[in-house]
Amino acid sequence: MKKKTEKGYKRVSLKMAVLFVSIFLSGCQRGNTVPIVEDADSGMISESSSTKTEDMTESDLALDNRKEEEEVSIVTARYEQDKILITYPQFEEIEKDLSIEKINEQIKQDALKILEFYEVIKEDTLEVSYEIKGSFKTDISIVYKGYYLKKGASYPINIIYTSNLELKDVSRYNLAERVDLEQMAQNIVDGKYQIVEKDKREFSEAIEQEIMRYTKEEWIENLKKTDFRETSYEAYPEWFSYWEWKGEERIDYFIIPVIHALGDYVIIQVEGEDLKE
Repeated sequence: MKKKTEKGYKRVSLKMAVLFVSIFLSGCQRGNTVPIVEDADSGMISESSSTKTEDMTESDLALDNRKEEEEVSIVTARYEQDKILITYPQFEEIEKDLSIEKINEQIKQDALKILEFYEVIKEDTLEVSYEIKGSFKTDISIVYKGYYLKKGASYPINIIYTSNLELKDVSRYNLAERVDLEQMAQNIVDGKYQIVEKDKREFSEAIEQEIMRYTKEEWIENLKKTDFRETSYEAYPEWFSYWEWKGEERIDYFIIPVIHALGDYVIIQVEGEDLKE
């Protein structure tokens, strides 16, 4: 399918240990997005409002004291065509020893791969926004959320996927490289996990039934298939993960596909100090 890409940029200049950035387009309707204006000189679409560091809440400015001061600048790029809108982050400034071009290209590829997976056509509706997790000096974890309505479908489905990268060599930093998969599988079948989304906790029994459909051995195989594979996209993953830093501790989260009645996916945090590789 033909892709027409127009990028709008939203500057965020940060000078601090590490900024935990969250950028979401609110709501599912475009009428709820930040107003945009057209740049007559460049023909690019840019957002008319800007985000200033001093206006953010304390939760928006979560610092990682493991890192030294650094200058990071991130912009929001937009893929927009017909009823399709995907936003994703792009670095403008980053540490000198990192390849900004390679990092940005990999982020872009991961963000737009959803178009091929769903074989999106112009009559479909797809809206995706992002939230940045992880850090900016050594790694990045990006969570994409949105909805997809296929032409002729009765209702939209909720979608979620992630992009996890080590920045120095622009390589994958997947779940299999971060945790002990066998132990994680054991903890899942033992019920040692927490449902992250508060609005889904009331369905904990139904979610448990979905999870218990798999044996420990099947869970190990599921976990191995989690996240995008190295450079190639041999198969689009059904399972994804992401992480965030809380002080010195990295917290890993696992995304499980479930039936539509339960929201299409559920995010869990598997318990246990024995998970770390």
